[in-house]
Amino acid sequence: MPTTRTVLITGCSSGIGLCVARGLWSLGYHVIATARKAKDVYQLTDEGFDALLLDLDDSESIRQSVAEAIAPQGLYALFNNGAWGLPGTVEDLSRGAYTASKFALEGITDTQRMELRNTGAHISLTDPGPIESRFRENAYRMYQRWTGRDNSHHRAQYEAMEQRLLKGGPAVPFTLRPEAVLAQGASTRWRTDDQRSGTTSRFLPTCSARCSVGCPAAYWIDC
Repeated sequence: MPTTRTVLITGCSSGIGLCVARGLWSLGYHVIATARKAKDVYQLTDEGFDALLLDLDDSESIRQSVAEAIAPQGLYALFNNGAWGLPGTVEDLSRGAYTASKFALEGITDTQRMELRNTGAHISLTDPGPIESRFRENAYRMYQRWTGRDNSHHRAQYEAMEQRLLKGGPAVPFTLRPEAVLAQGASTRWRTDDQRSGTTSRFLPTCSARCSVGCPAAYWIDC
């Protein structure tokens, strides 16, 4: 295990990623903060982070980040937070549906946890529920780009969804600040809210918990 606890965090331009980067840095971790836009990388560098340009949709960008950050010094943990949502019905999307991708992420996380259980690598999945961030703003932009609302049989539902995506402030009363994710630490699987009652800090066993409200999930490896 590396003597310096280096943590690479994806999606640090705002929201959960930026909050966790600041929090772990304040606790003495060596944080490598990444973002997919150059202007955000510059801002992270100005704030004092070791920052890298990392686009998770670009294999070459991933390989370059590994070479620059992981290979020279090793990695204590990966906080895999970077993501964006694409609202829309399955029949109206030319790309994969958001909910389907979340179930896929959940499945591969459980599989890796079993495969790596004797290696010293620990994997945790976070289902944070609604968190204050730019998630809805970004989701609306992708929705406009990829979802054909005007010719859809689901146009009425889309119009209602647009109101939710464009609403200022929290979309639901139990929305939490990104510090809620930082405060939890790591377990096999956890979520920061109960959607039915609005209670916080509810830990759930491996076989339950489904992310249905659209927030990035996070891996902790060797944490």
